[in-house]
Amino acid sequence: MDAHCVAACCFLRLRRYGVGISDCIHTARGLLEGGAEHVTLLYCIRFVAEAVFRDQIEELKLEYGESGRFAVRYYFSREPKPPAGVEGALCGRLQLEGLQTAFAGWRQVARECAFLVVGTRDMCRQTYSMLADLGLGPRRLCGFSGTEVNPAGSSGNARLL
Repeated sequence: MDAHCVAACCFLRLRRYGVGISDCIHTARGLLEGGAEHVTLLYCIRFVAEAVFRDQIEELKLEYGESGRFAVRYYFSREPKPPAGVEGALCGRLQLEGLQTAFAGWRQVARECAFLVVGTRDMCRQTYSMLADLGLGPRRLCGFSGTEVNPAGSSGNARLL
């Protein structure tokens, strides 16, 4: 993976049971194992109680966070204030300012950035549009879906669209 900065933005609704976040976590791990210099996961959900796969996210933070290669930001759309114990959490509807905060400093390396956005079609379109407004487009990652995306079986080969 030649991208310096890679982001996975994940939007979930309660009844989806973590389908989107599991793809983002798998993609993040594969990219890190494949040598990506930095991966940020922006995990967008309504409430802190909806956060699933926190153990896997914590594993990535322990393995790659100290070196600065992995970071996670939680974005809670329905929480009135950042929950205690969730470092760097943002609250409210995801808007341009929220993406600016989550990806501060990325514009300098915009040509080396790639994004994977998981969510509804409208959420993905809006997010990619906001990223383009920030000068952080248009490279997009195709996430891992088992052997469909990565027939060679190597977890370090996400495709750029």
